[in-house]
Amino acid sequence: MGFFLASLGSDGTIYIGSDDYNLYAINSDGTKKWSFLTGDSVHSSPILGEDGTIYVGSNDHKLYAINPNGIQIWAFITEGGISDSPAIGSDGTIYVGSGDNKFYAINPDGTQKWALLTKNGMASSPTISSDGTIYVGSYYGFFSGFGSGLFAINSESNGLADSFWPMFHWNTKHTGRVAFEDTDDDGLFDRIEIVNNTNPNDADSDDDGILDGTEDSNRNGMVDPGETDPRNKDSDNDGIQDGTESGVIVADVGIGTDLGVFIPDADPSTTTDPTIIDSDGDGINDGVEDPNFNGAVDPGETSSNLSLNVGWNLISLPKQPTNTDIDSVLSSIVDKYKSVWAYINGLWKSFDPEQPYFSDLTDMQAGIGYWIKMKEARELTVSGTDPSANINLSDGWNLVGFNGSEVAEVETVLASIAGKYISVWAYINGQWKSYDPNQPFFSDLNNVTPGVGYWIKTSEAGTWSLP
Repeated sequence: MGFFLASLGSDGTIYIGSDDYNLYAINSDGTKKWSFLTGDSVHSSPILGEDGTIYVGSNDHKLYAINPNGIQIWAFITEGGISDSPAIGSDGTIYVGSGDNKFYAINPDGTQKWALLTKNGMASSPTISSDGTIYVGSYYGFFSGFGSGLFAINSESNGLADSFWPMFHWNTKHTGRVAFEDTDDDGLFDRIEIVNNTNPNDADSDDDGILDGTEDSNRNGMVDPGETDPRNKDSDNDGIQDGTESGVIVADVGIGTDLGVFIPDADPSTTTDPTIIDSDGDGINDGVEDPNFNGAVDPGETSSNLSLNVGWNLISLPKQPTNTDIDSVLSSIVDKYKSVWAYINGLWKSFDPEQPYFSDLTDMQAGIGYWIKMKEARELTVSGTDPSANINLSDGWNLVGFNGSEVAEVETVLASIAGKYISVWAYINGQWKSYDPNQPFFSDLNNVTPGVGYWIKTSEAGTWSLP
């Protein structure tokens, strides 16, 4: 069984004819995708249309149009064998010579457009210049009584079709052999890389520490489900590079990776999914949970959930957000709240998500208390680093948060401002609670809790420092 010259599809599929009457489609890993049986040997090298249709001639006198799944679309019948490759013009016309001494122009639907009678069989595959002239050879031309001849034929096609493989050996320079090379040894054919905008001379085009051919694991030039994008070092746009999420370290990468761009995983024993923005499904993007994007769970890189009731809630942020933009901080409850209010330096500020341009509260920080009105009960997820242990207080009323990590007694945690505060108030589950340092036994607010907002009235300005 003999095989003939192969062609390459945009998805990495290799198409090749055989003496066993079949056209074979072969996956880039060498497995058979499908075969199409004709009535005779297939010496013609297949070509591809812009829509992926495969056109191939057979010595059974037919030119076949076959869809990418190996199903016949149509067959154009001539009176001679077709052993040379067709070519496709920019207008979709297919041109092919036959052993019946004719050169054919065939419409995309498989009907004949015209036929040129020559003196003998066609001897070459056609090419098309940019001005529409078709050049094709014949065993005997009009210009001599013997030998071979070259025809120059006018057409309505202005050059070749803009398809992945429109003629024999890929293009007018016949550089098809180059298309099957893998110059950078990344597992992808150069032609696939050129068309899909990866660098055929760089094994790691996006410098994420992963070879292009590993990212495009089925070698088809597309980003399929479960694959990372070899053109984008952060495929899921979570802020962490694909290689970092996959546990790649410097020792794993080759010369194609720019170490000035690549961020190695600081802890390869813990990995996240580079194709999913929230690998653990906790409602927080991986890059928010790992704010320095190094792949390790560093001290202070945690998240907390706050339960919010319908109506008004007085809260604070138990973590200092990496991104303090209010839309980012409240992204886990988007469309579920009506407004947010804060009392900062003696002034009220607010945010209305339906009128953000008229709002003056644009960010949220740890250490500040916030009133938030909810449309329905939800959990607010807050990620970031441990907040500062110090909060500056003005003389009078202050709406603040508790920056500690655990529930603590009011008297103990406010020891740094003892004698400087008059009262502490909290609004918890729809009920006001208070603490009076002068009458602690009549107070119903005994503890302070991370995530709760507090009104603290002071007799003088000072700094509240956690013990």
